[in-house]
Amino acid sequence: MNKSELKEIRIENLKKFFEDKTLPTKDKSLLSQLMSGKASFGEKVSRRLEEDYGMGSYYLDSTPNSPIGSDDDYQIRFERLNIEAACGNGIENLPAEVVDYVNVSRLWAKDKFGGNLSHIKIITARGDSMAGTIDEGDVIFVDTAVTEIVEDGVYLIHVSDGLRAKRLQRTVTGGVKILSDNKRYETETVEKHDLEQLKICGKIKGAWKLEEM
Repeated sequence: MNKSELKEIRIENLKKFFEDKTLPTKDKSLLSQLMSGKASFGEKVSRRLEEDYGMGSYYLDSTPNSPIGSDDDYQIRFERLNIEAACGNGIENLPAEVVDYVNVSRLWAKDKFGGNLSHIKIITARGDSMAGTIDEGDVIFVDTAVTEIVEDGVYLIHVSDGLRAKRLQRTVTGGVKILSDNKRYETETVEKHDLEQLKICGKIKGAWKLEEM
């Protein structure tokens, strides 16, 4: 299910919930915009409306064929680690520990990250070298099952100066370019004979601010 399909499901469920009710004054404008498709219908507003109006957990994400079950049927919990990835020079981290959990819609997670969610971990971004793609303070979702460059893209890497979130691009000579989306930072190249110095810790599947989710 893609983002637009999930939005349509949420719109239909919202209309169904309020079809025999008067729209509450405090959210009347927001609800009207959501029902008309004019407003963004993301995780944060969906979960807030469900809680405020007693809809039930993940009611807005449910489909006619959705099984009735516990909250765990509709949401997934990811571990947030005490790890920071530098979007700039590297950061040395302490041994990884779980410091928090982030709950999101299972449908949303499958849409963003694919079917296998068991290796997804959350860390925090520091720096501005990937600005526009990953911003300071973003939470980064990393697929830790990926330990080699499967395609050009954004990866969590460990190099001599620590942990970084960077865009990697393979070269025709077998090396790897380490690129920043912020053009103020220069491109680095790791030649083929030095690739043992570059450790792939995971593929970055996305980055968001917690309040946007």
